[in-house]
Amino acid sequence: SALWVKYPNSDLPHVEKVDLLNRHVDVENQRFSTRRLIFVSYGMPKWAQKLIKFNMKGISTEDATCDFKARELVLLGQNITFSDFFRVRERCVYTPHPENPAWTSYAATTSFEISLLPGFNSMLEDACVKKNAETAQKGASVMQKVIDRLVASNWRTASDKLAEWKEDLAEMAKSKRQGARN
Repeated sequence: SALWVKYPNSDLPHVEKVDLLNRHVDVENQRFSTRRLIFVSYGMPKWAQKLIKFNMKGISTEDATCDFKARELVLLGQNITFSDFFRVRERCVYTPHPENPAWTSYAATTSFEISLLPGFNSMLEDACVKKNAETAQKGASVMQKVIDRLVASNWRTASDKLAEWKEDLAEMAKSKRQGARN
């Protein structure tokens, strides 16, 4: 639940706006997926901004797939703006913790592909890796704050409704299969 209300957030001002482009519910497989556009201000070092001389605002996409059966949420993000010479790809996975299913395990990987100028690429990549580590720490902190806020607001009531919705999806899928056989 916290993921969907994380932005906008004053602690992460680089994300200016998030728009939902597409939403798909797969009743039979108990999955839903979304595609969101994320409007960002890129946090490049001043020396890189002077060399590149571009507006440091851009658009990224985020594809999310929530698999109720596997109890897994996978996010795949990548930039659209500047992607011809500067590509960022991020993958985040949320699953139940192996030791305590009431907890959530989180794993993230980010890759950078930079092809601007020889010599400049590795310097910019180093700066991006450093900035990404800082942003990831802030993001984890923000996520915890959002979770704490949801817990304080008795969000479990909504979670219970989600469980009911999941049961309804299972019933719909069962009815669909039975209808197809008849």
